[in-house]
Amino acid sequence: MTALLITTIIYLSTLFIIGAVYLAKIRTLNEFCIGARKVKSVDIGFSAQISELGVFIVILIPANIYLMGVGSAWIIAGLFLGVLFTWYLMSYRLMRYSNKYKNAYTLPAYFGKRYGKRSDILSVACASINILFDILMCASLIRLLAIITSAVFGLSLRFNIVIIFLTCIGLVMIGGYSGSTKMNFVNAILVIMALLVLPIVCMILFKADELIVALMNSRVSGGVTRYLNLMAIKGDDISIMKILSQLSWGLTLFGLPGMMAKFMSIDKARTVKHGGRNAYLITLFALFFATLNGVLVRAFIYPVILRSDGFMNVPSLTVNKLKSMSIGYQIAGGILFVGMIAAVLAMIISKMASGFTVMYCDIIKMRILKKYRIKKNLLAIRITAAGVGAVILGLSFVEIEPYKVIRLLIICASGFFGAVTLLSLYDKRMNKYGSLAGMISGLFISLFWSFIEVIKYDDGLQTLENYTGLNAIIPSFVISVIVAFIVSRLTPDVTDKVKSEFDEVKNRIS
Repeated sequence: MTALLITTIIYLSTLFIIGAVYLAKIRTLNEFCIGARKVKSVDIGFSAQISELGVFIVILIPANIYLMGVGSAWIIAGLFLGVLFTWYLMSYRLMRYSNKYKNAYTLPAYFGKRYGKRSDILSVACASINILFDILMCASLIRLLAIITSAVFGLSLRFNIVIIFLTCIGLVMIGGYSGSTKMNFVNAILVIMALLVLPIVCMILFKADELIVALMNSRVSGGVTRYLNLMAIKGDDISIMKILSQLSWGLTLFGLPGMMAKFMSIDKARTVKHGGRNAYLITLFALFFATLNGVLVRAFIYPVILRSDGFMNVPSLTVNKLKSMSIGYQIAGGILFVGMIAAVLAMIISKMASGFTVMYCDIIKMRILKKYRIKKNLLAIRITAAGVGAVILGLSFVEIEPYKVIRLLIICASGFFGAVTLLSLYDKRMNKYGSLAGMISGLFISLFWSFIEVIKYDDGLQTLENYTGLNAIIPSFVISVIVAFIVSRLTPDVTDKVKSEFDEVKNRIS
C-alpha cells in the first residue's frame, strides 16, 4: 500500500507542478484554449492518442481479451487504422481551416464558419452535442476511475469521486490547453511504463509451460488453443460481423471532437507530420502490449476467475495481487496503478478542457454575451468551468455501468460528427443543410440500431445490433454520408467564397 501511495503522490505532484508552470505563462484566451498554436509535435502526437484511447489501451482491451480471448483483438487493427487515417485525411485540412478562421478553437466553431456567416443553427447543434458528450463522458470516466481506486485503496466510492473530480478540474483550470497537453505527454509515458509491467513480472514468475498451465487452469473457453486463436471468441468461431464490429471502432476516431480540436490547435504542416508519426508509434506499441496484457493477466490473477459480469475488476485485482507480494512487485504494482490512473485522467482532462472551451467560446461568449466586450476572458472561462464542473460532479454520483455509457457515447459522437466532418473536408458541394441532416441521421441511426427492438426473433424482438452482430458504427457512418451528400445536392449551393476557401485549403494555399 505504501508503494501505491508514494507513486500516486509523486505522479499527481508532477502534474500540478506542470500546471503551475503553465499557469504563469497563460495571459490570453487563445493561450488557454489552444496554447497559442505553439504545442510541440511530440506533445500533440502523444497527447492526442492517450487522451482519446487511454481507457481502451489500459483497461477495456485487456479486460475484453481476458474474458473472450485473442479473437477480441481485432479492435486494435481498427483503432490503429483509425489513427492512421484521421491524421492522414483530416489533420492537415482542419489545421488549414482553423488557421484561416484564426479563432476557430473547436469543431462547432469550424462548422459555424465553414459554410459562411449563416450557419448558427449548425454551430449551436454541434456545440450542444459536443458539450453533452464531454460532460457525460467526464462523469462516466470519473466514476470508472473511482470504482477502480476504491477497490484498491478501500475508500468509499463517493469520496473517491470528489477527489478525482477536484484533481481533474484543478489541473485543467491552472494548466489550460498547453498544460493539459504536456500533462498528457507525461501520462502517455506512464501508460507505456504500465503496459510493460505485467510482461516483465510474468517473465520473472512464469516459465513458458507454466504460463500455459495457468491459462488452462483458469478454464478459458474452448481451451488454450482456441483462447489464443485470432479467429475465435469464447471458444467459438468468430463471425465476419463480429470482426467488422471490432474493426469499425477505428471509424469512431473521425467523430471525436477532442481529437479534431487538437488538429485545429496546430499551426504548421511540419508539426502535423511529426505529430502523426509520434501518434502512429505510440498507438501501435500501446495496442500490441494491451493485447499481450489481456492474455497475461488471465494467468497472473489465477486462481481468481472472473465471468462476464465482473471482468471490469481485472485492473484492481491485478494491482491488489502485486501489492500483496514483495517490495519489488509492490513497486511494479504502483507503476501499473499510476499508469491506469494516467490513462483515464488523460481522457478526463481532455474532455473537461474541450467542454469548458466549447461552452464559453461557442455559447456564452459568442451568443449570450456577444454584445459585450469582455476584458477578463480567463476569469470568465474559469467561472464557466466551475459551472460545468458542478454538473459533471453531480452526474458522477449517478449509479451507472461506466463501460456501457462510455461505449454508447463514443458510438453516438461518431454517428453525429464523424462522417459529416470528413465529408466537409473533401466535398466542395457540401453545405450546412447537408451537414445538419447528416449529423441528425447519424445520431438517430446510432440510437435506433442500438436500442429499438424491431426484429422478430423466436418469441420476442431484438435490436438490429443483437440480430446482426454488427454495432451501430458502420451503419450510422454510411447513412450519414448518404444523407449529407443527397441533401447537399437538393438544397442551395454554397457561395463562391466558401468554394474559394475550400480550394485554398485543398491546394495548401493557406
